[in-house]
Formats: sequence, structure tokens, C-alpha cells
Amino acid sequence: MKVDHIPCGPFTNESERIACERLKNKLQGTPSQDRYIFLTNIPFNFQAQGLSDEIDLLVISPSGVIVIEVKHWDMNYLKDNSAVAEHEAERLNHKVKRVATKIRNKYDVGFIEGRILLTKDDLRIIKDNPKRVYRGIRFYRLLDWQELLNFNAPSILNNQTIERVCKIVEPKTKVPLEGDIRTFASLTNLELLSPKNERFRRVYKGVHVSRRDRVILNIFDLSASEEKKALEIAKREYETLQRLQKSPNLPRLLDSFQDAPEYPGEIYFYSVIDTITPSLTERSQDKNWPIKQRLNAALKCINALNELHHPSDIEFPPIVHRCLTPE
Repeated sequence: MKVDHIPCGPFTNESERIACERLKNKLQGTPSQDRYIFLTNIPFNFQAQGLSDEIDLLVISPSGVIVIEVKHWDMNYLKDNSAVAEHEAERLNHKVKRVATKIRNKYDVGFIEGRILLTKDDLRIIKDNPKRVYRGIRFYRLLDWQELLNFNAPSILNNQTIERVCKIVEPKTKVPLEGDIRTFASLTNLELLSPKNERFRRVYKGVHVSRRDRVILNIFDLSASEEKKALEIAKREYETLQRLQKSPNLPRLLDSFQDAPEYPGEIYFYSVIDTITPSLTERSQDKNWPIKQRLNAALKCINALNELHHPSDIEFPPIVHRCLTPE
């Protein structure tokens, strides 16, 4: 089996990357001469570099064209959040219509179907293997990859037609793959502060579009963590900052902890006002910083820490902090 992967933009989260790799590996392990083309992260707005409304995975194969949305959900999330599932299914229907309009003007590729792939519980065997359908969109797991990709369906497209269809849907201008997001929700001009290989939590500095405040943004990709309570871990820092908003020594919260736009149940974020204060490491390198002011700054730091260790408000517990460095 030959599988060509054409990335049209960077993967938004680990769930999308893992899903693409596993589906490719499943196909490549089968004895067949058929050809599949995977186009991933096709943006509708080719100029956008944020978490735009995009197609996670478009599959072109001998059996036709499938538009796949990847969600880091499990069956429990699906049961508890049916309204979210309905909304995401409707969004996928709109994407399918746009793809179908673009292709059918030139080629008859049969019925183009949208499907949602759930990646969180792919290793669990569900005895009754329920197939849930919302707004005509069916939900699958990675265990159901053959059904998801119409692997055993009759062939209606030859290799030449597959390539021609690919050229129609492949964007002429692609998002740079080496880049990171530049816009997110109401924030723009984002610059990554955390290490590039840190995927569960990404920290950016940026600017609020309307208020023009400088902001520190924290994004949490639950699909990048193997922890069972990844959401609770992601919430911890925000909840601590929320409890300490009366402290004069901590930054003010801007956005509360919430689902990222277009990625409910998968990506979460919160933001704080950036104080634009240099770190102690940077400040200490200033040769014009007098010793008296240095001592005063050190005393203020000690008093601020003492307030965290021994809060004056008895309703708030003492804070145990980690990773406290001059940087």
C-alpha cells in the first residue's frame, strides 16, 4: 500500500499527529497496490496562522473522498457533552459541503462523507462497540480504522484521478510548517516562551487585539499528556492564581480557564496580564543598578514570598511553589 502524506499546515495538537501516523502505519502494513493520499490541516483561510477553522484530515483513495475531524474525546465525553458533539458535527457538515462543491465541479467521486475520529479510548475494547451519530456524522475509534477509511469498499477512482482530485483541494498557499501559532482567540503577535518540545503546556507572550494589553497565554493540549487526570493538572496553576488575585505581587488574570475556540474538550487555555518586568537575571546584569536599589528589590522579593508562605487571609492556604529561579 502506498500512502502519501501532504501536510498543508502544522498539527494543532498531538492527537492529530498521532492519528495520522497510526492510520498511515495501518494502511502501509497491508498487502495492496492501492494508493491513498492524506492531506492534513487544510486551512479554509490560507492566511491564518492561528487555530483556524481547518480540515484535520482529508483522505483521497480508490473508494472516494472522506473528510475526517480528529477529536481527543472518549465515549464518556461524548455521552456527557451531546450538545458539543452536535455542534462539532454540524461544523463538519459545512466543511464537507465546501469540499464537495470544489471537487464535484470537475470529478464524480461519489458521496463525500464527513466522519469524526475519537482518539482517547482507542486502546479500550468496548464490547458493544456503539456507533454514535450526530447530524448525520458518525463517530469512530482508531480500532475501527478499516471502516473509517472505507478500506474494503469498491474502487471508483484510479490513481490518475486520485492525483487530480488532490491538486484541486490542496491549498496553493500553505501555512509554514516550521512556524507556530501567531493568533489565538482574542490575542495576536504571539511568541513562544516555553521549549518547542514541550507540547502539553505551551506559554506565549502576545497582545490583546482590542485592549492592546500585553498578555501571557498558557495553552494546554490534553492529547499530549498520558496522565489520566490531565485536565485537573492543567487547571491547577490557574486555580491557584485565581485564589490569590488579592495579592499585590501576582499578575492579574485576563481570560479564565476555558476550552479553546473550535477545540472543545481537547485544548484549554487561560491568560494573565504581562507585567513586562525584566527577570532578576536580566536586571542584575544592569551595571547602573545601585546596590541600595538591589537590596530593596531583594527585600521586596522576600516579603512577597513570605506572603505566599504565610498568607494574611486565613481563608487561603499557604502556597508551595516549584521551579522558582532568577529567570
